[in-house]
Formats: sequence, C-alpha cells, structure tokens
Amino acid sequence: MAPRIQNFSVPAGNAMRVHCDITPDDGVSLFDADDILWRVYEQTLGIPTLGVDPVIVKSLDHGIQIEDPVLLKFYIDLDEADTLGLLRNYYHEGTVIALGGLPVTVVYGILTVTQSENR
Repeated sequence: MAPRIQNFSVPAGNAMRVHCDITPDDGVSLFDADDILWRVYEQTLGIPTLGVDPVIVKSLDHGIQIEDPVLLKFYIDLDEADTLGLLRNYYHEGTVIALGGLPVTVVYGILTVTQSENR
C-alpha cells in the first residue's frame, strides 16, 4: 500500500504538534523501529528540489515521539523557530527505519508555512 498523503499548514513562528497515522498495510511496526525520520524540503510542483538540504529535520532523538505503537501513531513537534522565515510550500516526508535499517516511507505531502498576522 502507498504511504499516506498528509497535507497541512502552520503559521510561521508557531509551535505545532503534527499527528501521523501509519496504515497497517505498510507492514511497519513501531515496537521495533530503530528511528523515525521526518524531513521538510524545498519543492517544485510537489517534488523535492534535488541537491538541496532539508529545511527542517526531526527524528526520535529530536522532535518525534511514538504516540501509540499498537495503533501505529506518532507525532512531530514543530518549534516556533522551525518555521520562521519559511513562507511558502514545502514537501515533507516521514520514514520509519525498521529493525535492520530498512527505510519505509509512511507519510508525505505538502507543508504550507503561512503568514501570521495575529501577533
């Protein structure tokens, strides 16, 4: 089964918790996951721009928590500083590194960082 498409937006400079659900058909277990990586890239037409480093990087060591391993849920904590100065659309992708180092992409989509007027 294909990874779950998850498009969302966040006002620049706002903290936000992004909840991610993995489909059971992906064959991924969060009980024995070595890591979960989530990266945000500049994009063109919904595809990451080649050769450009990610603008946001999160992992189990920094910003990702497994919420419920039985229901295959994890979340990503975005800090205020993560989105400052990033007004536009970006491609994001979440990958579970399974036991043994095999990567499985479980979520991807477009993240839009919007202007915030309520300050």
